[in-house]
Amino acid sequence: MIVDVHSHTWRHPEDFTADHCEQAKKARGDVEVDLSVLYEDYAASCPSGEDVRKIVFGGKARLSGLWVDDQYVADYVAAQPENLIGFLSVDPTQEGWQDELRHGHRTLGLRGIVYTELE
Repeated sequence: MIVDVHSHTWRHPEDFTADHCEQAKKARGDVEVDLSVLYEDYAASCPSGEDVRKIVFGGKARLSGLWVDDQYVADYVAAQPENLIGFLSVDPTQEGWQDELRHGHRTLGLRGIVYTELE
């Protein structure tokens, strides 16, 4: 069994600010970058015949232009519960992060926490 302990899910451009998208474009030589993460693409890249489990999270880093709602992560995990383990994200620089932590764990059933207060 393979356990991938660091994998994202997010939508592009919905989960990013315009500034973040522009910086990603500049980093790629002014080429538009699609940062979307789809389970089907991930699964296709896994070794054939291997049992793969994946810890997945979105990310919340308001100052860096990234904000993935934990509900989106929970829905993503619910579509492949035998393969995915969902983690919630909090940005401790943002007001209300403690409530988001409780909601993600108690209500959405996400099983771990990722802090992503990137600048």
